[in-house]
This record gives sequence, C-alpha cells and structure tokens, in this order.
Amino acid sequence: MQQSTCKYPDLNRNLLEQFNKREEDAFCFVYEHFYNELYYFASKLFLDNTVLPYDVLQDIFLNVLENKKQFESFDLLKSYLYLSIRNRWKNEHKHTVAAQRYTAQSFDEKEDNILSNIFASETLAILYNHLKLLPPECAKVMRLSLEGHKNPEIAELLSISINTVYAQKQKALTVLRNKLSKDMFVILLFSLFLHGK
Repeated sequence: MQQSTCKYPDLNRNLLEQFNKREEDAFCFVYEHFYNELYYFASKLFLDNTVLPYDVLQDIFLNVLENKKQFESFDLLKSYLYLSIRNRWKNEHKHTVAAQRYTAQSFDEKEDNILSNIFASETLAILYNHLKLLPPECAKVMRLSLEGHKNPEIAELLSISINTVYAQKQKALTVLRNKLSKDMFVILLFSLFLHGK
C-alpha cells in the first residue's frame, strides 16, 4: 500500500464524523488504518478459496462507501468490517461447498478459528504500526520477515547480504524492545523465529 496522504494523526471523534459523511480524506485514512489487520484476517479465512483477500476488502469498503451507514464509534466500525468479511466468507463457502466437498465439520472448525484469527490480525497490525518507528531499511527487513519471507529470500528481494539482514533485524529489535510491551515483544520474537531460517 502507498503511504497515506491523509492528514489525521489518529482515530478521533472529528475523524469519525468526517468518515460518516464519507469525506474522501477521512475515508482514505480509515481504510489504510485498518487495512493490514483486515487483510490478514481475510487471508486466513480465504486461504483455501480462489477469492483474493484484496478483492474482498475492496468490495466491503466500497459497500461501506455506498451504503452511507453511520457508526457511533471506530470499535463498532471495526466490528462491522470483521463481520462483513466473515459473512462474505460464509457466502463463498456455501457456493463452493458442493464442488470442493467440504464437510460440515471443516466448516465448524474454521468458524471456531475466527476469534483467534481476529486476535492474530490485531496483533499483527500493532506490530506493523510500530515498524514506522524504525529506520526505513530496518522496517523493510522486518516487514518482509513478518510476511513470512525467510532471511535468504529477504536478502535476495532487497539485494543485500544475509549478514545485512541479520544486522538490520538486530538494530530493529534494539529499538522495538523499548517501544513494545513485554508480551508484544515476545510475540514479535516468536514470529521472527518462525520465519527466520
């Protein structure tokens, strides 16, 4: 995603009012603010589906833009967006269940994972948000790592040595250790461990 050109420091009441009027800058800011966690959530649900998470998000935000639904808080907006993604997945699942021969059990299992996927999505969004505190090169390395790329792949993608990848990660961890809560830092280390080989 491109950097937001909107001029809002964060979510606030004034922004919510402008979003409810569907003012372009406010809508753009909110879209980009929630994009990472919603994309992660959609990608988990549509993992075994031909539907692209990007297309799901585009459709849902377009629907929000067109239906002019008013939201009393950003928490309610976020809940609405998560439910919209979940409902889209359920509808897609119903249409493909015969062809793919899913069992009712596999459907129920995926339903049970929805809450854990929401938690993972929001956690990932917090981590991505903290990448803004890093020098640009460190941020690129950490973002690719959180996206699942292994160290040799990151080195190739950024045209740097693998030693530079390690050095940039170490520099990033030094900064983030003081910025993240202890729990979030442990989650970050766990994520990097999973993808770092």
